[in-house]
Amino acid sequence: VTTSIHPAAFIRVWDIAQARKVVISTAVREAMDSLHKLGKGRIPDGTLILPKIDGAHLKPARRLHKIVMGPIRGGKLAARNAAVTPEAELKAAAWLQTSQAQELVAGGAKVDSKGGRRRLAKKMVSVLGLSEAAALGLITKFKKKRIL
Repeated sequence: VTTSIHPAAFIRVWDIAQARKVVISTAVREAMDSLHKLGKGRIPDGTLILPKIDGAHLKPARRLHKIVMGPIRGGKLAARNAAVTPEAELKAAAWLQTSQAQELVAGGAKVDSKGGRRRLAKKMVSVLGLSEAAALGLITKFKKKRIL
């Protein structure tokens, strides 16, 4: 017996459960992981009709990937975000305004280039005394805020 799971419905249930702070059972986590393991383009389409989500949102398959790589598998992203403190954010923002940081970013450590993100993180670790996880988390945060 095969069970077809509609990814968008699964995501909707996940979001509601998270909003209500419901503890997600191991069985649900395993089901989500097995759905994710099917791979991109192989996640089955369902026949459920869901209400439209207002505002910006990811496609269900992409959102499923983000959820699985984050809380389900105990992802690195949660650890990075937790490592970022407000003090570290202020310190890093001030450092990014210095000429040393400006030269580094302009001189090849572009955060979008291969290895550039890591190079910038290593420099932040050495100059600011942050952990590598915190430095990477700050880079992500600054990219989202369009500071980098």
